[in-house]
Amino acid sequence: MHCDVLLINPPRAQRLGMLTEHLGLAYLAGVLSAAEIDVAVIDCPLWGQTTVAALWRELAAASPPRIVGITVIDVEAWVCVSDFCHIIRREWPGTQIVLGGYFATFWHDRLAAYPEVDVVVRGEGERTFLQLAQRVLENEPWTPTLGITWRQDSTVIVNASQPLIENLDDLPFPIRQHLPQLRASGGIPTLYGSRGCYYHCTFCQVTQLYRQQPGRTYRSRSAANLLSEIRSIHPPCGPGALMFTDDEFIGAGPTGHRRAHLFAEQIEASGLDLRFGFQCRVDSVDRDLFAHLKSVGLRLVSVGLESMVSRSLELFGKRVTARQNLAALETLAELDLSCSVGFILFDPLTTLDELAENVAWLRVLPTFPQSLTGLSVLRGTPLESYFRERNMLDEGHLHLRVLPREPAIRSLEAALRQYASLHTPITTRLIDTEMQLLTPVSYTHLRAHETDSYLVCRLL
Repeated sequence: MHCDVLLINPPRAQRLGMLTEHLGLAYLAGVLSAAEIDVAVIDCPLWGQTTVAALWRELAAASPPRIVGITVIDVEAWVCVSDFCHIIRREWPGTQIVLGGYFATFWHDRLAAYPEVDVVVRGEGERTFLQLAQRVLENEPWTPTLGITWRQDSTVIVNASQPLIENLDDLPFPIRQHLPQLRASGGIPTLYGSRGCYYHCTFCQVTQLYRQQPGRTYRSRSAANLLSEIRSIHPPCGPGALMFTDDEFIGAGPTGHRRAHLFAEQIEASGLDLRFGFQCRVDSVDRDLFAHLKSVGLRLVSVGLESMVSRSLELFGKRVTARQNLAALETLAELDLSCSVGFILFDPLTTLDELAENVAWLRVLPTFPQSLTGLSVLRGTPLESYFRERNMLDEGHLHLRVLPREPAIRSLEAALRQYASLHTPITTRLIDTEMQLLTPVSYTHLRAHETDSYLVCRLL
């Protein structure tokens, strides 16, 4: 293998969530390729690579690229990425090492201080990475590039932010070099119909990520542009399956609903046989709109309830009520649409009465959550500031933690962490089961009894 730029989704010891391609790297590859830059992508989870050693065996005989770009999803991934960066620095000393992704963006100042890291690309990466790559490949000074954090000697330098891409239709389609492997492994293609979110949930990094850059934090692609990409990946005959990975597919208010109706009309007019799913807020669930979308292939809807406790919903900035949560699930059930639910069982301020209230709701909701966890406080979010101001935040080098005030809930949180190895395969199996709504591939690698979602609830 020879390329100027190598993009890597690093190994993970365990598959989490549905089997899919890394769309962010595919977009970077598309932008670089359109600029006539020789680029390759290695997607380790898709190819079943679970160790750094296995990854390096794939690369050891290759010619060193000028740039290696690596996405970092969380602190556990950073442990793996750090080991790989040490190998790259030793074996390919002339290669520039660039990190990107949510975790890298929000911990950019600390990751850029590591000697094995040359650059961190912050936020939306296409423009920044392209400009950086062009300057490196043309042997021009790259340090003025907007949107990067880098190190000069021992000083970490944070450049000004790169403006957001105003019109997403201007982006070239992602290069899906792993699509055959994805389909052969039982996965399905993913698409972005939009970027960002128009709400401001206090626990979420999405809006905060895009607010760091000049421009509109929520942008959507046109229905025509989406249809064009769907045609490019739709199988030549028979039904096609895909999953939208938008943080909020429908969009805000009447404008978002009109766009979603137009998308359904264009799918209907195209004659494409689709099965698809997406994520949205509960207050985006509208009976007429979702019935229209179902008529052209909608099968799976993911919604974030987060809680059924009013105080928690207010703390999370959800701007919805428990009754709205319930009404959305009931509408989806009446339309016979499968629903995937995100749920935060407790937060650091949760009382035992509130925990009991959430559990009581879980017993009667028409859909049970895929997993039950406590609140994770993420860097850069309003909740980080909230708990920091109250001296409740425990900050490590690359992690944040807030312990529940209630001792019994602390014990529950510890139990959930202890049994994470149990409920992770359950969650994965549930996601696999949902994916079968979109594709007929059968999954047999997990035991049947692990499909019982209520097993997680029994930990309570």
